[in-house]
Amino acid sequence: MKVLAHEVAGDGPGLLLVHAGVCDRRMWDGQFEDLARDHRVLRVDLRGYGETPEANQPHVLGDDLRDAMDAAGLDRAIVAGNSFGGRASLELAVLHPERVLALLLLASGMPDHDWSEKVRTYGAEEDRLFEAGDIDAVVALNVEMWARGPYGDRVAVMQRQALELASDDYVDPVKLDPPLMERVREISCPALILDGDLDVPDFTEIADLLAERIPNSTRRTVHGAGHLISMDKPDEFLALVRELG
Repeated sequence: MKVLAHEVAGDGPGLLLVHAGVCDRRMWDGQFEDLARDHRVLRVDLRGYGETPEANQPHVLGDDLRDAMDAAGLDRAIVAGNSFGGRASLELAVLHPERVLALLLLASGMPDHDWSEKVRTYGAEEDRLFEAGDIDAVVALNVEMWARGPYGDRVAVMQRQALELASDDYVDPVKLDPPLMERVREISCPALILDGDLDVPDFTEIADLLAERIPNSTRRTVHGAGHLISMDKPDEFLALVRELG
């Protein structure tokens, strides 16, 4: 497997941006150039998103991010990850702590979370529509669930591309053993843990647990934000990144 598709720009402290599972690296279009004015910014497409082919072999998200940092010549970085990208960022911090200056977790995901009925119902409907081959309906469902802001059309384009990359050969990321939620106790770098008050409650629960278990963490709620916090509140996101370094 080749390294994740990525872009790098700017000079200054390292910054790695890891997208949500409903998006790809284009979710950062509104902030990438701005942040490159005072950071060395790397943004990636995880496997099966954007310009990176879908995974057809076992893979570890944290290792994928490390390899992308190596390819971009980025030794250490602040790592900002949203949702599925939050899980990947946490894995990087657990497996390769020497590469992470600080974490900015935006509505972070977590494997094996006990999902609410609302999220389970959404997931079952997504599976049904995908198996029926109704890609338009799957895109619309995801936009309605995760991207209710004016950027919905942008998310629809990214989600459609990910669905078109999907195949029967897909292989899920390897889960850490011991589980990631246990291993986050090992993280020693500063971590700023965010949820949006308009998101589904599951991500507030995950954020609360992460704040309890990561020793050097700060917990905040972004008011007026849903699941895609940096897209809902781009100026606040930029300020939070610069607060970390």
